[in-house]
Amino acid sequence: MKKIKESFEYISNLNIESLIKSIEINKEIINHVKVIKEGGEEKISNKVKDKLKNDDAYKVKFNKFCENLYFTYLYDEIIMANKIIKSMFPFDTYRKYDYYKAYLGSVEAEIKAGNLKEGDKIIFIGSGPLPISLIMMYEHFGIESIGIEIIPKVAELSRKLIRSLKLSDNIEIVTGDHFSIKTTENIKHVIVALAAEPKDEILQWLRPILSKNTSMSYRFSENPKLEGKLKELINNSKRRYREYDGYKTIRIIKPAPPTTNIIAVVEPIS
Repeated sequence: MKKIKESFEYISNLNIESLIKSIEINKEIINHVKVIKEGGEEKISNKVKDKLKNDDAYKVKFNKFCENLYFTYLYDEIIMANKIIKSMFPFDTYRKYDYYKAYLGSVEAEIKAGNLKEGDKIIFIGSGPLPISLIMMYEHFGIESIGIEIIPKVAELSRKLIRSLKLSDNIEIVTGDHFSIKTTENIKHVIVALAAEPKDEILQWLRPILSKNTSMSYRFSENPKLEGKLKELINNSKRRYREYDGYKTIRIIKPAPPTTNIIAVVEPIS
């Protein structure tokens, strides 16, 4: 439990800006990401639960910890992206990613959501350093894509990764945000990533420019139970399902485990 406590203190005190300033791999951060992943399966003691309920200062610190913990997952993807780039057999390395099967489940659900077929093109908002969904879309289904990534250094790393897989003709990574999208002509489907925020603003921007033949979905996760394991104490309401103004939900697609992302297919209300 000592290592977990140390990681809690470390991540609680992280400056988020320092995490995104540099794309270089920081061994100290890697070690703490690893400890948090392993420690996340540990039961939280009653003492900690009581502190979360009764100690306002502790609650503030815990919330900061949770906020920063999400950014450590960015580093997890950066680590894997660098491994793929440096690999002699990049496709083999990419297929060894821990969450390969989980992402494949999300991609298969989005193929159904957008009624996608070979030769179609999509936009993915929030593609990150490891655009595994876009790689899978092309590798398994022949679907080309444009990934939108807001952090310049992350976008550049992503482009290097795509070049290492020789997929630059099929997957384009744009540095920008939802405001970078001016039209969806010739785009079959738009996907909003789980971590892409603020979703309400993204969806409102897309409403007037969504063409008749373009469908849309966004990824969300279910509400955690606020008890028990560490990961269940992390409550991020932004990643939950909700109805957005000016939209109606067409259907919800919940892929089979190990996929945890759920797909909401939506369309503007005319």
